Amino acid sequence: GKNHDIPLGEHELYAAQEIKKAVAESFESHAKPHEDGLFKVYERVSRDIGTLDTIAKLGTYLKGIQETDPRFTGRAIKNITDAVKVRAMDFELPDEWMEEPELFLFRDYDTKKAMIEELRQPITIEMVIQEINRYADSEFRYADKSDEAAIANMVREFGITEEAKRRYVESKGS
Repeated sequence: GKNHDIPLGEHELYAAQEIKKAVAESFESHAKPHEDGLFKVYERVSRDIGTLDTIAKLGTYLKGIQETDPRFTGRAIKNITDAVKVRAMDFELPDEWMEEPELFLFRDYDTKKAMIEELRQPITIEMVIQEINRYADSEFRYADKSDEAAIANMVREFGITEEAKRRYVESKGS
């Protein structure tokens, strides 16, 4: 906003637009999953039911993810839903609305709601798929690392157990 005396400093004009473009490209990159395990689920579900273009088909995809990774629960779906809502509501209120209160602040609830709805980005099937894939990719990546860490830990424990047995047997033989 303009209601401050803080100097802007050196900055690149239109850098924010570049950031927005990069963010959009990042979202678009999640049209399909990145993680191999999730990609297999996506391919199988798409092959079985066709293009993911309805809420019911998205539900089938989510169920397929959960069958592959039981840690993918209702909490994951809530987080995906929240991310979709945040994306839809990712906009700046015009400065004029705050500078001239009669334009927005002094309006009735329904008018304010309608004004905000005009700024809101529509929720699309592509947006939902991107958020499902983005979240599930992260879960699959974490699960793989978590499983690998658990395996490494067990291998270490087995080694310690073996060494303990060796020392025990050695001490009994002396």
